[in-house]
Amino acid sequence: MLNLTKLNNDIRKLTNYHTQSENYYFKQASSIDLLIEKGIDVISSEPTEHVSIWGDLAASLGYSAGQNISQKEFEYLLDGKTAAGERYVKRHKNSGYDLTFSAPKTISIAGLVTEKNPDLVKAHDLTVQETMQEIQKHYSYAHPNSREHVKSDGMAWVSVRDGYSREHDPHLHTHIILTNITKYNGKYMALSASKMMNRDFNKLWGAFYRAKMGQKVKELGYDITYMKDGEWRLDKVSLACEKDFSIRSGQIKKEMQKGVSRKNAWRKTRKKKTNTVDKGLITNDWMNRAEKTNTLTPLENKKEAETERKRWIEEAEFNIEALQEREGRKNATEQERWLSAIERATQQSSLAREEAVIGEYIKELMASDSYDQIVSFDQLK
Repeated sequence: MLNLTKLNNDIRKLTNYHTQSENYYFKQASSIDLLIEKGIDVISSEPTEHVSIWGDLAASLGYSAGQNISQKEFEYLLDGKTAAGERYVKRHKNSGYDLTFSAPKTISIAGLVTEKNPDLVKAHDLTVQETMQEIQKHYSYAHPNSREHVKSDGMAWVSVRDGYSREHDPHLHTHIILTNITKYNGKYMALSASKMMNRDFNKLWGAFYRAKMGQKVKELGYDITYMKDGEWRLDKVSLACEKDFSIRSGQIKKEMQKGVSRKNAWRKTRKKKTNTVDKGLITNDWMNRAEKTNTLTPLENKKEAETERKRWIEEAEFNIEALQEREGRKNATEQERWLSAIERATQQSSLAREEAVIGEYIKELMASDSYDQIVSFDQLK
């Protein structure tokens, strides 16, 4: 899943959050965390293990792609300064954009709890960066004057990985802090992100991330089952275990049943994080809960998932994807896949963005277990 939001936050608060307060699973609270908790304004110059810089502009700003950076360097990036602290562009009111990539819940469980498989975490990291490289290639634009909207020479972004939800459930996700800078004709300027600020962008690149993640998971030897709307799950994890570790999802769904939009439900149920939690107690609780709920074999889990999917197909009377399943989607031809994708993309309007159609087509490939056919955005166009 992918969510994109514009950042107009105070830079110090933003970097404090991502370098000190945000990452519970991969590091325990430090002395700096505790000072921040008391309201003392501090900043670290030491590289942070879970924070790194990427993008084609990284080298020209004094970094190497994938390099771990400090909170101080993070602030420099958002403030329009190089790694040496030299200003190269004026500071913009909009400091950047947060693109949050969330792994499927069963990946979080297998990667952080039941198997603690670092390869699954690495697969998530790699997939996020592959997706961002595609976004950089197709959405790097500048607005040098009121008349021009032109393709520019790249982006710079900071990657921050975490493993906890706000209810302390396993939740492998990565915040990509895309800086509000690009380069055109040798000059740095603000990134023109208008093409990114729409629902279809999130749907397309969320689907792309899940599809590429599916490829890697299968290469690692895991079996997966497609569910609906581009979602799939690991057969290694039971439905009962997945549900037990999905408190946040349940809170959002409950709020949406009252007629609240998903975005507003997410905001309304979003608790403030605290970095004083005991990591050991939480992870021990995870193991105890998993032992009680993840008791079936992968084959039994798959049968349960397929039964759940069949129930949804039969009961979701007014859902277009469910209707297409009832009409025989499984053995569709290539032309039929595109027609099904177009039908879903145009359900709200007779006109659909390219992103919407391709995003739905990616779901068609996932539903038919054709993950290997998804290579790049250009290949899908």
